[in-house]
Amino acid sequence: MVWRIALICLMLAGCSDAEAPRSTELQSAAVVRLLAGTRTEAPGVQSTHAYAIALGQPGGLGPTDYDYVGMAQLSVQALPEWLAAWRPLETRPGYVKPEAAISQWPNAEAFAQLEFFEPRDPAPGRDGWIALDRKLVRVYFDFST
Repeated sequence: MVWRIALICLMLAGCSDAEAPRSTELQSAAVVRLLAGTRTEAPGVQSTHAYAIALGQPGGLGPTDYDYVGMAQLSVQALPEWLAAWRPLETRPGYVKPEAAISQWPNAEAFAQLEFFEPRDPAPGRDGWIALDRKLVRVYFDFST
């Protein structure tokens, strides 16, 4: 009988009417960690606009997964170092428009012209891509956990 009560309490603990925020704006340091993988040096990031978007029901039982999406403006001088930290992505992703409003996100036509990469040393448990617009020296990214 006691285990039934404990089970019911455990089930109810995961239920909540309050909805957790679906997206949170990321600081520049968090964006750099996404783009750099496990590297500690990340030069020339001039500006960022990015979000962590909760997938599924945040605050429920088990871990919440997140989609990290955004853009970063890089300096021209730092581009060779960033390219050394990335490797070409084997499979080109299809066009995605983020749920969160990201300034300067490319349309489908511009997206088709981007070069796609992934960090050489990605952070554990993270999957996704980095897209480079060489003309604008701007990267877009989409990672999930």
